[in-house]
Amino acid sequence: MMWSWYQGDVASALTPTATLEKEGRPEELDEENQEEETDADVARRDVVQALVLRMDLLVRFRYILDSMRPQADTVIKMLQILARLAQHSASVAYEIVKCAGLMDKIVKEFVPTSWSVK
Repeated sequence: MMWSWYQGDVASALTPTATLEKEGRPEELDEENQEEETDADVARRDVVQALVLRMDLLVRFRYILDSMRPQADTVIKMLQILARLAQHSASVAYEIVKCAGLMDKIVKEFVPTSWSVK
């Protein structure tokens, strides 16, 4: 599932091209100003960062996988979304790995550990 997309190595990254200077914001924000930034502001600047860091998409995915036992099509789509999110940046990939229980559930339930030879 790791390379489920065609020519994944040449796919464009999701990291936004707009920099803080282009948006007219100061380059470095102190912690007080970062806390005042709304979810909509973060989503406007970087949708993936907003989904992962502000809207707890990874925790929601873990809950769906644990509690709801979705159909195979849904699981495949969720894994494709996670793979595409991981392409965004190293920090988002780290957040995916760091999310408590998410990778454990994926490895235990959806990654084959042995193959039968026929």
